Amino acid sequence: MKNRNVSRRALWLSLIFMSVLSAVIVQNVQPKTLTPQAAVTVCVASQMRGADVGAKINACDAQLRNSKGTIRLSGGGTIATPVIISSNHTLQVMSGTYRASNDGAVIRLKDDSSLICDSWDAILQESTGKTDGAGVKPFTIVAAYNGTSADAPNGSLAKNLLVRGCHFRGARSDFDSTSQTVSLSNCHNCSVTNNWLEATRTIGIQIGGGSALGNYADTVLIAKNQLTMVASQNLAVVNSSNVQVVDNTIKAPGIANGPGVVPIDIEPNVGDRIVNIKVANNVIDMTNTVLDASGAKALHGIAINNLNGAKPFSGVEISGNTIYGGNLKDPYNHVSGSLILVRAAQNTVISNNTLRRGAYCILIDSGSSRIKVIGNQLSSCGSGSTQPFRIESSSDNEIFDNKLWNDPGNIHDFSVISRNIVEVGTSSNNIFRGNDAVVQVTGRGSRKQ
Repeated sequence: MKNRNVSRRALWLSLIFMSVLSAVIVQNVQPKTLTPQAAVTVCVASQMRGADVGAKINACDAQLRNSKGTIRLSGGGTIATPVIISSNHTLQVMSGTYRASNDGAVIRLKDDSSLICDSWDAILQESTGKTDGAGVKPFTIVAAYNGTSADAPNGSLAKNLLVRGCHFRGARSDFDSTSQTVSLSNCHNCSVTNNWLEATRTIGIQIGGGSALGNYADTVLIAKNQLTMVASQNLAVVNSSNVQVVDNTIKAPGIANGPGVVPIDIEPNVGDRIVNIKVANNVIDMTNTVLDASGAKALHGIAINNLNGAKPFSGVEISGNTIYGGNLKDPYNHVSGSLILVRAAQNTVISNNTLRRGAYCILIDSGSSRIKVIGNQLSSCGSGSTQPFRIESSSDNEIFDNKLWNDPGNIHDFSVISRNIVEVGTSSNNIFRGNDAVVQVTGRGSRKQ
């Protein structure tokens, strides 16, 4: 009996041992659970083969294939081969001056790609080459691939592009008023931020491309860029919805013997749309804009111009901007027109802007309607033949709580004219209320409240 109990106990202990051993063996062969992380591959362009910097960048892009990766560039050099950055790739420019001699755009970004510079010491210049086979001129430094390529022409849809922190510099002696240094085309979910455009010879940054294919730009941020002496429109919006142009600084727009310039231009083409465009907290300083034989290079400060009849056209907001057309001690304005122009536009709010020294501070004309002008500060505008605030042949607008005056430091004594809000032409049904100004109401149905 005793031996049988011992045998049973031994069998029981043996079973327990085997169970524990089995558990240990199973535990040892289970794979470890790791937190998933996206692997990012870095390719250093200088280590690749290629006849020029552009060829080396493209070699890196090809090596990365479809993987998420960064192409790292430093040291400067010449781009003679046009650069194409594929989806999921980032071109990171760390330092150096990069001259370009290729035809067409210097850098084109495919969907879901980026151009990021570490500082403004990374300088990308205009190309001195020629127009390429797709009709893209060499004034463009960086562009959406879709919209500037033979297989994806103007009007194509682009998406998820980022351009940040770069220094773009002019390098040509001629000018162009249709190309753009930074061209986003009909891009969805894109941003251009913290860049410096210096003396470039064409339009600065543009969002929106052709409308013929039914596409338009949507959800775009243009913010905290600095633009100095940019030859044509500095920031341009066409064929777009849900765009924010905010916190940018524009200084001395225009170059001698170049085209006329509108620093911020919302001017759609035929067939375009303009919906929910916010232009806020920008500084436009034209006090040092050049005066040449043709006069001031700056035509207006901000223009909202719908003479081409974009439909829909609604939700434009111009708020909190500061615009200077000349120094108080300067006998000349450095802008020939208005600081804010509203032309043939509708459904626009202009509020809380600070405006100083222009032939007009605000000009609303050409049948503009449903414009609200609220809480703006207008200083030292007008002349013998112009008014600081003019409403011409425009109706059904609301003009509330604006303040007009002549700064005592102004070299011109505009104390008589600087407070005038004037209605002319076929204007009608405009409402004026709470303005610190001299309001001249002439239109049928217009009234002061």
